[in-house]
Amino acid sequence: MIHLWYNSDMYYRWILFRIRRLLMTGGGRTGSVTVFLMAALMASAFNPRTVFALQTHAAPEGLYVHQGAHLFLIFSLAAFLFSLRRSRLETEKAWRLLSWGAFLLILWNAWAFAGHIAETFLPESVFIVLPGRTVPALAMQSWLEAAYYVLQMDHLLCLPALVFFCAGLRKLHAVFQENGGTKRVRS
Repeated sequence: MIHLWYNSDMYYRWILFRIRRLLMTGGGRTGSVTVFLMAALMASAFNPRTVFALQTHAAPEGLYVHQGAHLFLIFSLAAFLFSLRRSRLETEKAWRLLSWGAFLLILWNAWAFAGHIAETFLPESVFIVLPGRTVPALAMQSWLEAAYYVLQMDHLLCLPALVFFCAGLRKLHAVFQENGGTKRVRS
């Protein structure tokens, strides 16, 4: 019964209803968010399909667009950092946190960009599907496979970057609320 409910359109409507309800009631309450996340996690545990965290790009156009997006984000974040430094906003804590987040996202984008390049040089033969497994394994035959493996751990830069961004935005919001919405936000 749960299997049928999960695969039906009703499940997705329920998720959208919960999200809408949380947003309309000020979803910042920890209890509501926790209940929603636990319910979504329990419902997804009954999913019979296999889901992998893998995003492929059709060669070569998809990779070119994706790599171009990485470069665009690098240049945009560098411009953001430059304007922060030039305006001396970095002396305030909230903006300093946002600055660290932007710097780490620049590093993450460069790391991911290099990882995509390394992936293009890998032959198909290094990805081996072992008997009884559905996820391919990586056969380490040279330094290129090792570099690809290390470069796939880009989440080690992305997650702290997003934490810094979140902390900076929270601090800005708190300062804005303290000042009652005045134009000059000092943290």
